[in-house]
Amino acid sequence: MGDELKVKDVFTKVYRNCPQDKSALIRLIMQVHTNQNIYNKKENKDKYSENDYKAKHENILLDGDFGIGKTTMVEEVAKAFKIPFYKFLFPKIGNIVSSDILLQNFNDIFANMYNENGHNTKLTGIVLIDELEKVLEFDCFNMLDNIISMKCFSLYDENSDSYIILDISNVTFVGEINRDMASEYVSIPNIKYVSFSEVSGDDGDEIIYVNDDELDKKQIEIDKKIKKFMSGKDNVSEDLECLRTENINLQVLKEQLVEKERQNAFNSKVDYITDTPSMWHLFGNHISFLPLSLDSIITILVESNISEYKNLASKLGAEDFLEFVNKEVIIQAGEMILDNPNKLYSVPDVFYKIAEELNNDDMIDLYGKTLVKRDSNGKY
Repeated sequence: MGDELKVKDVFTKVYRNCPQDKSALIRLIMQVHTNQNIYNKKENKDKYSENDYKAKHENILLDGDFGIGKTTMVEEVAKAFKIPFYKFLFPKIGNIVSSDILLQNFNDIFANMYNENGHNTKLTGIVLIDELEKVLEFDCFNMLDNIISMKCFSLYDENSDSYIILDISNVTFVGEINRDMASEYVSIPNIKYVSFSEVSGDDGDEIIYVNDDELDKKQIEIDKKIKKFMSGKDNVSEDLECLRTENINLQVLKEQLVEKERQNAFNSKVDYITDTPSMWHLFGNHISFLPLSLDSIITILVESNISEYKNLASKLGAEDFLEFVNKEVIIQAGEMILDNPNKLYSVPDVFYKIAEELNNDDMIDLYGKTLVKRDSNGKY
């Protein structure tokens, strides 16, 4: 019962700051909780029998777009469980992944965990490996697996001037993929729109052809009308400008179809890589995040204790500004954040822009609208 209450308490605390994906948060908390229970069982063998807690330690793979709060969520979970949190980027230099730098990164992190935990050789905590999308097509996950799966790590201890063996079996390793950024690093075949009559059989797997019967028929119809118009023949009701506009709109539809197929091919490639046995061996718990929504952004801005939004209000020195922003500006700010490729990372910049619009008359002129001003009593 006590464990259940602890999980609920952690969820309540973290969800207040990270409400963007409830399901992902629950799965993250439950896995970290499971791993910590295994650690506690090892540390308190006299309190547990072999049948008390049968569970498997799993590392976690987080898969979602950039800037939706994955890293913050993991860090907040670590804080709530009162365990160490460390983060590093997978070492990639040009087209080379350095095993030496990777090993050094882990060495530094494990040394910090060892020193900060009173030189306890049994380590616990969360290590976040960020930006894995940059190395999805590299043959480098074996070297990562070799470090994580060996359960022990040899560390040089300056105090004793000797090597010590650290137990890393209950460190939770969290890999993070920014899926929308992976397109820069994951190769897919070229996507080309062609009519059925234009498809070449000599391109192999280098090109993926897309087409649509209705668009092809419409293209033929427009081409015929333009040809008739240019030949000066009668019975063509549309003028040339209308036909050209219709043709442009048709090309836009074709481009949208190509882009949709490109996204499908890209996602299939990333899914294939993350679903390989080696990836599952590394990360036994895969958690996919929902795309960020306007509602979730507004909830974060209004309710999160870690929000830059509250920092903005305090800097303006306006208690009533909070009430106003909730009703008016916060929606506009949320839309600006949602449209920004950096998503939640853009929160400070968005609110700085809003603060800039606060002129000497205590008015906010945002997008040509005067949204608020102070009355004679000093109220907004």
